[in-house]
Parts: sequence; C-alpha cells; structure tokens
Amino acid sequence: MPLLICGLASDFYYFWANNFRSNLKQIIIVRKQSYVTNESIKMLTMFCSNYNHEKIKALKAVSTIKTFRERFFVKENIQYLLFGQFKKGKGMPVKKDTKETKLRNMKTENLKDYKNKEQELEEVQNQIEDSRYKIQQFRELKSILLNLSYNDNGKKTLNVEIIADVLDELRRERKTKMVLADADIEEYIDLDLVEGENLDEKE
Repeated sequence: MPLLICGLASDFYYFWANNFRSNLKQIIIVRKQSYVTNESIKMLTMFCSNYNHEKIKALKAVSTIKTFRERFFVKENIQYLLFGQFKKGKGMPVKKDTKETKLRNMKTENLKDYKNKEQELEEVQNQIEDSRYKIQQFRELKSILLNLSYNDNGKKTLNVEIIADVLDELRRERKTKMVLADADIEEYIDLDLVEGENLDEKE
C-alpha cells in the first residue's frame, strides 16, 4: 500500500511538472521558411522516377547528396563567390568598386570601353546571383533528403518511393490550396452537376 501511494504521488508530480512548467515554449519547434523552387522539386522528382524505373528502392543519403552537389556545381560556385572566377580561369574577377564608370569624353573608343565594362559588371552580377541561387537550392534539397532519410545500422538511407510519394502529396496539397484561393470557388461548389453538364454542352 505505501508503494502504491508513492507511485501515484510520483505520477501526479510528473504530470504536474510537465503540464504546468513555465519554459514549455522552449521545446516548440519553429517552422522554417523553405526557399526551394519548383525547378528543384522537379529535379528531385525526376531523380526518384529514374531510380523507380530501374526498380532501385533504397539509396545512400551521402552519395545522393554528393550527386546533387555536383549537379548544382556547389564547389565551383563557392569558388566564384570567394575569388571571382571559376576553375581554369573561367569567369571574370569580381571588382570591389562597382560604381558606375564615368565618361571622360564622347569618343567612340571610350564609348565602346564603357559599354564593355558595363556588360562585364552586369555579367558578373548575374553570375553572383546564379551562384547564390544554386547554393541555396542545394542546401534546401539537402535538408529535404536528410529529413526524409532513416537510420539503417548507423547509415543514413533514403527510400525512393517514400520521397516520390511525399513530393506528390505536397504537389496535390499545393494545387488544392491554389483552387481554394480562387475567387470563383464558391460558384463551383454551389453549382449543380446538371447545370455544369448543360454548360459543357453549350460550350
């Protein structure tokens, strides 16, 4: 009997301590905003579809992440952001002074040089944005792959079918939200099936 009473008391204390503690907000997981684009999702979907077609169900997470690292040229893009050029001298150096070049006179040679410099600066800026975009998309896909992986004897493993199903479910959910956000959705809901058939026949 005393052991039973002690057990009940400890249970009451446990539930009280976990249900009424003041620092409960600290364990709430904050949802991070995702910046993955449709293009990257399509790339991942095609990647999974190719393995499904070959009847390959499981992949190593590490090798898959390496594959996407090569597809997004992460190493080369980081190198460009740091040093202003690609491997083997490709690309153009990034200049610290990005101020507009001033024309000293209106000679044809100066105008040509001015246009060339402006074009170089524009190409450099476009390449910087493209490099940042590819690195960001790689990080987003890496997070998706790690979240969908499972431990197999201490190794991160990916199930291709599960990834494909999750992406398909997200696609359907996104399309459903787009339909519900339509201004005319109430008319579609209230429309009678017979009226809809009549409208189709008229069209």
